[in-house]
Amino acid sequence: MSSKLLSIITPCFNEEESIEHCYLTVKEIVSRLDDVTYEHIFSDNSSTDKTVSILENLAEKDPNVKVLVNSHNVGPFKNNHNALKYAHGDYVLVFLPADLQDPPQLIPEMINEINAGSEIVLGIRKTRLENIFYKFMRRIFYVLMNLFSEHKVPVGAGEFMMITQKIHNSIKESDSRNPYIRGLVAQLNFKKTFVEYTWMKRVHGKSKNSFSDLVNQALNALVMMALKPIRFFVYLGFTSTILGLIFAVLAYFNYDFNSVNFDLLIFIYLSVIIFSIGLVGEYIVTINSKVNENLKLQVIKKINIDQK
Repeated sequence: MSSKLLSIITPCFNEEESIEHCYLTVKEIVSRLDDVTYEHIFSDNSSTDKTVSILENLAEKDPNVKVLVNSHNVGPFKNNHNALKYAHGDYVLVFLPADLQDPPQLIPEMINEINAGSEIVLGIRKTRLENIFYKFMRRIFYVLMNLFSEHKVPVGAGEFMMITQKIHNSIKESDSRNPYIRGLVAQLNFKKTFVEYTWMKRVHGKSKNSFSDLVNQALNALVMMALKPIRFFVYLGFTSTILGLIFAVLAYFNYDFNSVNFDLLIFIYLSVIIFSIGLVGEYIVTINSKVNENLKLQVIKKINIDQK
């Protein structure tokens, strides 16, 4: 039986404290797999610490380590998606964080699920070792995503997933400015299975995502996936127009409006208008950025990368 290739994608930014531990952990796990070879693709998002030099040393010693270095920080979504274009595996682990908060120990189980007929194996973060505020905000995100999107993303799902080459070929061609991989996968009607796990705390270093970064990522995801908000505000505008006409007619016939709290109604209505303008603005900015992106992603260094 010929061996199959496993591609593992690890995006990184200023992860000098985590990189070597990530590399050694993956190497040890894959060494126990039968009939599986691997490539570990690290995609550096223009780090300012020693991450790149550490990766260069690892790649020099081990040809299974492949390195991409971006000319500038393009954000986590684009960085992750761009790295997929260089993967050639029969199995592709779409995202393995350098800090190993998503556990590589699940790789054998995911491969077994693929071999059993699944095309997509989604890791589901059943438990998160983080503070209550972040747990609450993530829950709100999934509620909004699944309320407004036509394609449901399982609660707790992230980019930690394993896919077949067929699925990989489908999603790597997306030309979105900020490709939302779990959203792209949600649109595909192929057999999916789920593997639950606990999302661990970082062992080394600190998260590079501030709260504002997470909010921006959530907005990008919602704008990419959710068409319903636009339709909602179209319906809201139509309904408001009808109500306005009704009030105008009632006013013409001297209806007593004293019992109506107009200050509250005006406040709510203006709040909705302001929010809707902001949301529509997000859509416009995203579309404009996709059509006219000034600063293109450039990979300025490639190590052990096969061009196929």
